[in-house]
Parts: sequence; structure tokens; C-alpha cells
Amino acid sequence: MSLYLKAWLFAAWTAIVAITLVYWITFLMELLGGVGFLVGIVIAAGHSLVAFFAFECPECGLTIFQSRKGFLSTFSLWPNRKCGHCGRDHSLVD
Repeated sequence: MSLYLKAWLFAAWTAIVAITLVYWITFLMELLGGVGFLVGIVIAAGHSLVAFFAFECPECGLTIFQSRKGFLSTFSLWPNRKCGHCGRDHSLVD
């Protein structure tokens, strides 16, 4: 499975978590009380941060969700097919 497909599957999973976050936070608040809200926010933030550290270009290390290396780079919610730094095609299977 290519890195690009793995990143798309993770992006879809993160979208499902974001859409159902209201239900998860409500469930966690009933289960844990007031701390449940904080646990829900940490879970949501954790899903966002995993995308930036788990899906990196094997050649240059740039995350697949980042446009390019540099001070003024942008991040997107969907993965880039080609690396913004070295130009590697992430849709190819290694």
C-alpha cells in the first residue's frame, strides 16, 4: 500500500473522528465527569498531530500533509501526491 493511500485512509478516519467528536466528548463526560471533556480534546489533538509525524517522505522527511519546507509553509487536511521538497511521487508503492 502506498504512503499516499495510507495518508488518505488516515485523513478519512480523522474526518470521522472530527464529525463524531461531539458524541465522543458527551460519552466521555458521562463516563469520567468534567475530565472527560479534556480527554476528548486531547484525543482530537492527538489525531491531528499524528498526521504530521507518522506520514513523512522517505527521501527528505517532509510530512505528506505539508506543502514545502520553509518558514512560510502551509499544511492541508489532505495528503499531497508529490513531495513539495524533493518531488517524490507518494502514490507509488515501494
